[in-house]
Amino acid sequence: MNAKMDSVHLRVETVQTTVDSVDTKIDSVQTRVDSVDTKVNSVRTTVRSVDTRVDSIHSTLASLDKGVKGKYDYSCSLIIEQRDLLVSKEDREIVKWLSNLNFWAKQDDTFERHQEGTGQWLLEDPIFQSWVTRDITVLWCPGDRMLLSPSSPY
Repeated sequence: MNAKMDSVHLRVETVQTTVDSVDTKIDSVQTRVDSVDTKVNSVRTTVRSVDTRVDSIHSTLASLDKGVKGKYDYSCSLIIEQRDLLVSKEDREIVKWLSNLNFWAKQDDTFERHQEGTGQWLLEDPIFQSWVTRDITVLWCPGDRMLLSPSSPY
């Protein structure tokens, strides 16, 4: 019986050693899990910080975009204004060079005397329409040239 007891006692010690070894491994795994949890929490904090920075940058960029667009639009309007002044000045200088007559006054007077429908027959003429659509390349109009309409593109 003593031999059986020794055998049981040996088995109990083997089981106890195995349990101790498993407990040690569980503690090691738990330490690793705790370390991973700490790192995950650190990453979450970093991600939140990055998200906050990205939101701040996005807001700043949107503000800059509005400012730049406003300045761009303002610059474009100044450029157009300067171009129009230059074109008007150039036009006046060219007309002045061509003749001492005041063409601007003549043009204003002609526009004021325009009668609705004047020259409409020509604009509606099939031959004229063929010239407009480039079906024909030459339009022969004998006679004196006169104003068709202030809004006429022809």
